[in-house]
Amino acid sequence: MKHDLTFLLQQLKKPTLKFSILPSIDHSPSLASYIGGKPYMTKEEQFSSCKQCKKPLTFAYQLYMQKETESVLFAFYYCFHCQTIHKTNNFEMKMYRNPTKENMKQDVKKNAFIEYAEFEFHATWSLPEWDVLQSIHADVVEHLSKEFKDDAWVVYENTKESLVGLAHLEPFSFYKGYPQFLSEPRFPTCKCCKKPMDLFIQLDSYEEFGLSWGEMGCLYVFQCPKHENEFKIFIQ
Repeated sequence: MKHDLTFLLQQLKKPTLKFSILPSIDHSPSLASYIGGKPYMTKEEQFSSCKQCKKPLTFAYQLYMQKETESVLFAFYYCFHCQTIHKTNNFEMKMYRNPTKENMKQDVKKNAFIEYAEFEFHATWSLPEWDVLQSIHADVVEHLSKEFKDDAWVVYENTKESLVGLAHLEPFSFYKGYPQFLSEPRFPTCKCCKKPMDLFIQLDSYEEFGLSWGEMGCLYVFQCPKHENEFKIFIQ
């Protein structure tokens, strides 16, 4: 039976990039992954404004991903003036395919309160926490409960650890994979196709760099796998 569970969880595994935030010399804007500093922008771009309070959005972080056939850069802007855990449309995610230094704007306003720091990535695997499994794979939980009764959760956790180790422990920030919620699991749906969205990034607060989501909470950004320009966020 344990062999069957191992096989099942192998099918559920997702690759993820865990990352730490480390202080570094500010060379922004650049083609790199970092918080604070100056964002990558094309020469014709300007900062956008918050749809709620109309004040300029603040650049928070960017992710630069190099793939086999292309590179993609994501720049995330947020309104810290009206941020609450209940407001979810006070942000903008900009996506650039194959960005270049030649097309990069240099005279960009620097973030005034988030200290520049870079991402250090570590590739690993992700499996859902038990509460997330209950939310997205209720059939698996039902099967385990019938098979292992009250020990279902323990058996699942032990098998998960044998497959992905202690990947669920710190750092609490990562790109892709399964989210680790601080409270009740939430999976937004895409406004275009109405289907559940996948985790794009989970980003913790970093008080030492001046980055705080709400009262030292965690930011969850979701992306539709079909409509790649559709993002939703919330804070826990």
